[in-house]
Amino acid sequence: MNDSVENFISRIEKVSDKYYKSLLLRGFSLFVLVFVSSLVIVSFFEYLIQFSQPLSFFLLLLFFIVNAGVFAIKVCKPFLQLFNILPRLSYSDVCRLIQLKYPELQDIPLNIIELSQQQKSELTDASIQQKISKMLNYDFSQAVSYNFKSVLSYFLFPLTFLAFLILLCPSLFSDGFFRIIHFLQHTENINVLISVDESKLLVEQGSDLRVKSIIHGNISA
Repeated sequence: MNDSVENFISRIEKVSDKYYKSLLLRGFSLFVLVFVSSLVIVSFFEYLIQFSQPLSFFLLLLFFIVNAGVFAIKVCKPFLQLFNILPRLSYSDVCRLIQLKYPELQDIPLNIIELSQQQKSELTDASIQQKISKMLNYDFSQAVSYNFKSVLSYFLFPLTFLAFLILLCPSLFSDGFFRIIHFLQHTENINVLISVDESKLLVEQGSDLRVKSIIHGNISA
């Protein structure tokens, strides 16, 4: 493989790297959006309804499964592909991405890959050199865009909304989601009234006091 072909392959690999960096950035943004959204939804309903222990456990399990799934697929997978731990796009697939950005190139990038994999000959080398020379002025990295505006909106909207809720109603999370996390210590509010005879609360120091109280309401186990 001559220098011009190696340079072309290097440009292809840089496009592939940028593609997975873009996926990683968008995937992490999506994870933040899903995490904040699910946190708010679960906390909101727990705050209003106060679920039973089994349902609290189910919601907690569902919360972790959904967020772990999104993190694994949208963050871990492109991260592993970026470092060649998982299979990446083939050179042919990357060439098709370049072709989408520069349709005037037609099948030239793909033809170079195919010719470089054939048996070497003077005719093949000449054809490769001719095709590569036609693409020297093209910036292949433009075939993949990070789209920072879209990514920034993924971050800003959920985090701003979360900060607003924390300032507006901090008990939504302290009484909502934290109650789900500690579902084994879950206690339900009981509507009872305890009456104490206040006229008999005065007692001499060191003496015993028997307090009579009356509970109004039903307490179910």
